[in-house]
Amino acid sequence: MTPECITERKDSLIALKDKQGGKSKMTFRNDKNELVRVIEVDGCEIREGKRCDFLVLHPKENKKKLIEDEYFVELKGKKVKYACEQLEVSIKRLSENPVKKFKCAIVICTKNPMAATQTQKLKIRFKKEFNAKLIIEKNQYIHKLS
Repeated sequence: MTPECITERKDSLIALKDKQGGKSKMTFRNDKNELVRVIEVDGCEIREGKRCDFLVLHPKENKKKLIEDEYFVELKGKKVKYACEQLEVSIKRLSENPVKKFKCAIVICTKNPMAATQTQKLKIRFKKEFNAKLIIEKNQYIHKLS
């Protein structure tokens, strides 16, 4: 990761907002005030092509081994399908292990024009291809880091 794209945070609330001034907002609840790395993907870590907005890395101990949970975040208007494409490309390029390591892919949109069946198909595909939980929420979403 490029050092100038990384911000280390220990805040109890870590808010990510749309740079274009949209309504989409993602907040991570960091109750233990642990060190969290926020990588600005769009325009910094990845400068060209499809890419998500942020990658949040949360370290935790698993079986006495330190691992980092990966949260790929895209803040969007209503182009949810395109947002998922941006997440896919970012996971392939930036994930420690794009296939095996569990991760979250999060889309915060102002409107989801997709039918529930289309959304379910995307969630199944993300789980199968990337071992990722796909979360699609409207306007704002709060995720508790554990």
